[in-house]
Amino acid sequence: MVLYLQRCSDSSAFITGSVDDCIITMIHNTSGSRSLMALLTGLDNRNQIIRGRVSGYVVELVLSMADEMQGATKELD
Repeated sequence: MVLYLQRCSDSSAFITGSVDDCIITMIHNTSGSRSLMALLTGLDNRNQIIRGRVSGYVVELVLSMADEMQGATKELD
C-alpha cells in the first residue's frame, strides 16, 4: 500500500490514474476497517500531495460506507 501511495505524487497521469483506480477498487472490495488502516499509513507522509490524495480516499471510504452506517443507526433506535 505504501508503494501505491508514493505513486500518487508521480508526474505521469497514467500512473496516478492507475493508482487511483487500484485504491478505489481496494476501498470497495475490502472491509472498512482494513481500508482505513491501509490509508492511515499515508496520512503522516511528508509529501503534501500524498496527504491530500489520502484524505480524498478517506472521503471515498466514508461515502462507500454510508449505507452501512445508516443501517446501523436505524438498528440503534
